[in-house]
Amino acid sequence: MQASTGNQNAESEMNRDTQFSDEFLNAFVDDEITFEEKSVVHACLSRDEAFNRRVCELRKLHDLIQLAYKHLSPPSPARPPRERHRSGRA
Repeated sequence: MQASTGNQNAESEMNRDTQFSDEFLNAFVDDEITFEEKSVVHACLSRDEAFNRRVCELRKLHDLIQLAYKHLSPPSPARPPRERHRSGRA
């Protein structure tokens, strides 16, 4: 009898018909998911050509967005809103 590992459980739960949400795949591209989740995605990438193309397109889009905004300086810290002066009118 073979013991199942956490990675195998994660893969079976997350990879039903290799359907990942765009939100999840963007998190993968942005490196915002766990090591276990990354392992599942990498395993699927090696098995599914269409899935591989989908992730490559998202990575390309991510890189283009980063390149487009590279020349901009980071935003300055937000200022607290000014208090409005109330007039004595009702």
